[in-house]
Amino acid sequence: MAFKLESDGTYADRNAVISNPAFEWTHSMSDIINSIISAGLTIEFVHEFPYCCYDHYPFMEKDNKGWWHLKNVDAVIPLTFSLRAKKV
Repeated sequence: MAFKLESDGTYADRNAVISNPAFEWTHSMSDIINSIISAGLTIEFVHEFPYCCYDHYPFMEKDNKGWWHLKNVDAVIPLTFSLRAKKV
């Protein structure tokens, strides 16, 4: 499902004097994995991480390594993932 967001700035600079609509799509892990399998690829690994490279939500905080985490959240919630697949 796609949705439209109106936001100021950019992911690189929240204070940039830019106001543009952004269109985003959410894809479930099963959609992504099943698409890769349907394409005839073999999945070698999937890793999930409780951080991301930018402050996607206003309630995130940056750690000393430069990664953004959910503030005051004890549960481990994946925010990014890596996946490797190959054609056999």
